[in-house]
Amino acid sequence: MLKIQSLAVIISLIICTITYSQTTVNPDISVIGDMRVSIHDQKGTDDYSKLDLALHEIEIAANGYLNPFTRADVFLAIHGPEASIEIEEAYMTIVRGLPLGLQMKAGQYLLDFGKINTQHPHQWSWIERPLVYQVMFGNDGLRDVSLNFSGQYPLGKSALNLSANLMRGHIGGHHHNDEGNEVVEEEEARPDLGICMRSSIFTMLSKFTAFDFGISTLRGEVDPNENHYATMTAIDFKLKWRPDSYRSLTFIGEALQNRRTVDDEDSPSGSKDITSYGGFFAMDYQFRKRWDSGVFVDYTQGVNDSDENQTGYGIFAGFALVEETTRFGLLLRRDDNLENVQWNTALLQILWSLGPHKPHKF
Repeated sequence: MLKIQSLAVIISLIICTITYSQTTVNPDISVIGDMRVSIHDQKGTDDYSKLDLALHEIEIAANGYLNPFTRADVFLAIHGPEASIEIEEAYMTIVRGLPLGLQMKAGQYLLDFGKINTQHPHQWSWIERPLVYQVMFGNDGLRDVSLNFSGQYPLGKSALNLSANLMRGHIGGHHHNDEGNEVVEEEEARPDLGICMRSSIFTMLSKFTAFDFGISTLRGEVDPNENHYATMTAIDFKLKWRPDSYRSLTFIGEALQNRRTVDDEDSPSGSKDITSYGGFFAMDYQFRKRWDSGVFVDYTQGVNDSDENQTGYGIFAGFALVEETTRFGLLLRRDDNLENVQWNTALLQILWSLGPHKPHKF
């Protein structure tokens, strides 16, 4: 009888060991759905003043540790029901074990140029990517196959964050057509490797107030056939007051300068240098546990022409259910451009999450 009990204990230990190994090896799998109901009054468009229902995006996330030193993150996206699966991000990160407290990231990911660019759209209360990032980098922001080294170091009562990325060189950005499929511009030559760097300081201004300020720079080839380069710089800040889990007030702002060489038929050299600017500012106030609202201002000049511009501003509000497995967002926005064309947009966003990766608030 004793032998049988001992055997049962051994079998139980083996089963527990196998179960524990599986739970520590298997990644966390999540699916986030982003459905939108929208209407806008921009004249000359096919959907002028028509109510539109769209499954804007399905995001599939797989996250987990490969070992105690390294983790991997994969984000796949489907932009619309008829679009193909797109690799949004796929990278591994060495989180500990490197000298000087460094971390290393390798793969395709959203580069840390500014603060907003590193985040996925479901994190934003204002729902849409700022104009300057859409124009300069495309629908998906600045992402590329890159190698990153970063570190965080104490600086008095603050923390200094340093980051450097070696990019494959794809600065042109990713754009999607009406069906959600990515539009790839043909290039005869691959761009030279580029570099992107960011430094930031994080500090607690008070017991409940945190402040982060960053400076970013980027240089890369934008037209390998003509040997044209772009240099971009950006500053960003985020100020957040959070006395408890029921209230918070967040201010965020980013400004970008774009300098690049573009084709110019009127110039003797066939090209010219242009400088253009853009920026974004938002205020988000959480006034209840699950409620928030805010305002924003959005502006950008053209990526290849500083005479082009577009301005947007508006208000937003959000409501998150328990544990944020479902979130509703409302956006009322007004835009106008250089031709004095003005239009209004009303958008209702319905976010839902299956798995541990939630549509968390910004």
